[in-house]
Amino acid sequence: METATLAQETPVRALGWATALGLLWIVIAAIRPDATFHLAPILIAGTPSVLLAFEDAGPLRPLVVIGTGFGGFLLAVGAALAVVAMGNMDGPAFGSFSGPLMEAIVFAGVGAVAATLFAALRRR
Repeated sequence: METATLAQETPVRALGWATALGLLWIVIAAIRPDATFHLAPILIAGTPSVLLAFEDAGPLRPLVVIGTGFGGFLLAVGAALAVVAMGNMDGPAFGSFSGPLMEAIVFAGVGAVAATLFAALRRR
């Protein structure tokens, strides 16, 4: 496959994996509504950028790296909102968070920012 084509497909594939993780979280939350899966938003939000960082598709534009990280964040927040809408986010939240949804949003942001910085530094 040509390098330019691979560079265009890589963010889409990376976001596809994050979507799969988001769907997995929704299914697991439906099975275990009393549990809070604290790391799920971090994993979902960070997956696209980390996968992007390890692809051998040549240099990427900064906008692609940032867009992939933001896409991961949106997928994690969307999955969290789906879990809340199903009424299956009844577990505890860490310390100072007002609830599990706020914790999920903050963790998604942390995961997305950390993974995007990692991808940006690795792909320079």
